Formats: sequence, structure tokens, C-alpha cells
Amino acid sequence: MWPLAQDKRAWHSYRLLRTQDQPAIWLNEEIMARWRPEMRPYYYDSSRFSSYLEQLGIEYPTIRSRPVSEEDTPQVGVPGGS
Repeated sequence: MWPLAQDKRAWHSYRLLRTQDQPAIWLNEEIMARWRPEMRPYYYDSSRFSSYLEQLGIEYPTIRSRPVSEEDTPQVGVPGGS
């Protein structure tokens, strides 16, 4: 293990922001005004879907009924193969 990770007394942290500092959201105001409508279809709607993956149409876990490629095909006589 890295020596400093063992001795937590060697770690010092310093605040870069004060507790009263607010995020500078006005810097992205124009960008968000342009892209927010484009992002809305991807917002998760928990009233219609049980998961975000379901909303995107992704089935998980993915269970393969056949190999994706010949490299995935089990080879006879090879360790790990059939």
C-alpha cells in the first residue's frame, strides 16, 4: 500500500471554496437554454418506467442466446472450452 495512505495524519485538506460561495450557474445559462429542450426526452420519468434503462429500451442483464462472434464460441480441447 502507498505509504501516505497508511498514515492519515500526513493528509491535509484545504477548502477552495467558502461555505457561503454559490455555484456560478450563470456561466452556463446560454448553453443550458439551448440544450435543455434537447435533453428533456432523456429525463427519467419514474411514473411511467421502473428504471432508467427501461425508459431507454435497454434490457438488462443481457443474456446471450448465441455467441456474439466466433471468438466467443467455446472451443473443444481448450482450457475453459467445452
